Formats: sequence, structure tokens, C-alpha cells
Amino acid sequence: MTTAYNPTEAERTEHARKREAATRPAVAEVFVNHSTREAGMRLEAADGHTHERDFIRFGHSPSPSPHELVPDAVAEIEKRGFFVSVNGEPVEAPQAGWYEGTSQMTRTTIRADISPSRAYLDMVKHRYAPRESYNPKPVVDLPAGWTAEPKPWGLWELNGPDGGAPLTLTRRADLAGVHWVLWDGVPYDGPRIGEGNTCAEAIASLTAELAAFDMYGIRLGLDEWSAYRIDAWPAVYGPGWWPFRKHLTEPAARPATTLQMPEKTRTGRTRPTSLRISPNCADRAWRNEYALVHPHRDDLPTATALLRLVHSRTGRIDTHTVHIVLNIEDGTVTLPNSCPPHLRHEAEVKGARILTLIARGRMEREAGIPAPLALTEYAPGAADTGQFTPPSTSKDTPTTTSRALPGGSSICVRPDGP
Repeated sequence: MTTAYNPTEAERTEHARKREAATRPAVAEVFVNHSTREAGMRLEAADGHTHERDFIRFGHSPSPSPHELVPDAVAEIEKRGFFVSVNGEPVEAPQAGWYEGTSQMTRTTIRADISPSRAYLDMVKHRYAPRESYNPKPVVDLPAGWTAEPKPWGLWELNGPDGGAPLTLTRRADLAGVHWVLWDGVPYDGPRIGEGNTCAEAIASLTAELAAFDMYGIRLGLDEWSAYRIDAWPAVYGPGWWPFRKHLTEPAARPATTLQMPEKTRTGRTRPTSLRISPNCADRAWRNEYALVHPHRDDLPTATALLRLVHSRTGRIDTHTVHIVLNIEDGTVTLPNSCPPHLRHEAEVKGARILTLIARGRMEREAGIPAPLALTEYAPGAADTGQFTPPSTSKDTPTTTSRALPGGSSICVRPDGP
């Protein structure tokens, strides 16, 4: 039986570095199509290959000669971290270094050799450096109360003094240098929250009361709906504090000569899965009223939720993104310090309703139901009664916990155990 080869991280990095060097632009060609008056530039690698990203259009130009487009071409080349060169040295004048390319009845081109700048080479060096060369503890300028734990792949898990959901801190390299980027979740899987030359600058956005305009946002009062329902990512029930899980699959064995699309089969195992939920109302309260809930590890009775609260009380819809921590064991909701005071009640009520959804899922699981059933049904205007009622003073105002949690907290439900 043939064993699949899994390259190491160093081998993958070296392969990516060689691929970048092989496809790096080496020649710039400016063209003018006299019949269509279309003008542009394309960057070629040493082997003549051109990427789609290296094809720049200058629009329609009446210019009879591509030499008039050289200033625009040089600006685009420099924007990408290159310069026009002769024998590897930069030229003194923008028009220097260009030579005639192909000349046809309807199309004229000029060409120039280009070389990478020092900023581009530094960016490539950092981007493809071995992970072991990274400083494992470079986070030294965090604000008071913030901690950063190094993780694989050059990531750091960032935890604030308010006990909110952990965030991800990374270093990114571009032509301007190396800077810090703060992400909601893993990079390339969540929105970018903050950015700066230092960690403190990247985190500064968390302490500011920032709102984002949402053209398609809606304003939905807490009294217009009574409970959350599962809106996406269907799940099955499984053990643990977090009841919602999904099946693990693996590629099905197929003949090597088949042309059919690959299939996946269930392995019989499950793992915790995230949920997207929305209020149980007629219009499904999409966009800003959606909430994303992510579980922590199986052995932890906690989860995090992403809420978009209506920030402005004026005519336009501004939303403020808040991460809350849900403790399934204690039935508490912890809000971050960055949550504006006039939005804390809304965040607490929504957190209580999320805990209610989790508790009802646990009750369905204990009743032998294999997958969420009632939690996916929408009943416009119906009250959420019958199966479970959270032990709070009212439906929309949870009682306050007896122990003080940073950032504020509230009692919602209290399950018996995992």
C-alpha cells in the first residue's frame, strides 16, 4: 500500500519560497492597442509567465505611443515594490531603461527590465522565513492586564483583562515593514479588528467605542422576538457541555481510474461545531441580528458569541461588534469592557437567550433526540414557552450573579452538568 507523503513545514515553506522566486516579475511591458485605444501594462516572470494580478489596465487612451504611459507604468511598478533597472541598477530618469517591443499595425509595446526593491526582498524574507526563527515571545508592549500566549504558525492567543473571548495576534509583512494585526478568530477566517506598528496600537481599537455603518441592517427590539433558533450549520447532539456537534468525514476509497467526483463517508465520530443563530421572527432578522456562537474545548463549559448591536439611536443603522463569553456551567454572561454602557442590557439579554438555546439543546439530547429539532423551527410572534424557561426575574432581564466577574455578568440558566 502506498503511503501519502506529507511534507514538513520547512519543506512547504521552502517550496513556497522557490515558487515566489520563479514567478517573480522580471519584465514590464506597456502596450497600446490603436484600434480599440486600450492601454495597459503586464508584468512577466523570467520564464514569460504572467499572473492575472500582474495585468494592469490604464483604460482607454488616445495616445499614439506607449511612451506617454511610462509615468503611470513606473508608479504601478513602484507600488508593487519594484523599479525599472539596467543590469540590476535603478535608472535615473523615468523614461530611461525602456526599449521597443513588438510593433504591429494595431498594437505597439515597449518593455523594461525590473528588479525588486529592498523593501520587497525584506518582505519576502520575513514571509518565508522558517518558523523556528521567529521570536517566541515578542509581545512586550501589551497594555496592563493583557496577556499573549504563543501558538503554532507564528500566532499568539490574546486575552484581555475583562475575560472576553480570546483573539489572535499575528505579525504581517508588507512593503511598509512588519506590523501587528489583530484578528477575530484565526487569520483568514475572521475579520481584521486592529492593526499597528506595535501590539498596543493594534489593540487600541478594542478600547475605543467604534461603530460601523450597515446599509442593510435592521432595528429589532428585544420585545419583538422571544428566543434564538439555529439558522445555519446543522448539527447533531453529542456528549459534553456543548451539545452541538457535527459528523467527521473522510474520503471514500475509489478506484484510481474513476472519473467520478470524490465522495466522503462518515467516520462515526463527531466534534463540536459552531452555530449561526437568529431570532425566531418572521423576517429571520438577518445580518446584524445574526449571532455566531463558538464552543471552547470539550472539557470546558464555556463558549463565545459574536453579537452586532445597534449602536446609533439616529435614523441610520450603526452596529457595534461585541464578543461575549458564555459559561454553560454557571449560567453567566461576561461582557467586555469595550461594550458601550447603553448596549450592555441588550448584550446581556441576548446572551441569556443564547444560554437558553444551549440549555434546551441539552434537554433535547437528554431526551434521546439525535439532532436539533425544535431549535430550528421558527414561529413568528410565538412565545418561547413549554420546554424550558430560564430561572431569571423576567424573560428579558436576567438576574445578577452573586460573584463579580470582570466586565459584568448575568445569571441566565444553570444546567446540572455535562
